[in-house]
Amino acid sequence: MGLEKISFFFMILMLLCHFTACLWIFVARNFDDPEDFNDSWIDEGGFDPTNIWNLYITSVYFAVTSITTVGYGDINGNSTFERWICF
Repeated sequence: MGLEKISFFFMILMLLCHFTACLWIFVARNFDDPEDFNDSWIDEGGFDPTNIWNLYITSVYFAVTSITTVGYGDINGNSTFERWICF
């Protein structure tokens, strides 16, 4: 019974991290604010926007650190919409 609850918890946590990571990539790639001069977290971090695997791993890292702790601050929202998502 206890192992089932822990397994279910980690499954839900991983799904939440996956969806958050996918949303984080989607926002950075599709919602560029022309009035805001800040680049997305992809541009700011110097990541290759065509390497989706690297973006996904970085996004999962961001999601896990943001959901389980207060985050490390090395990846953050730069555009207005990214800040709304982080809020």
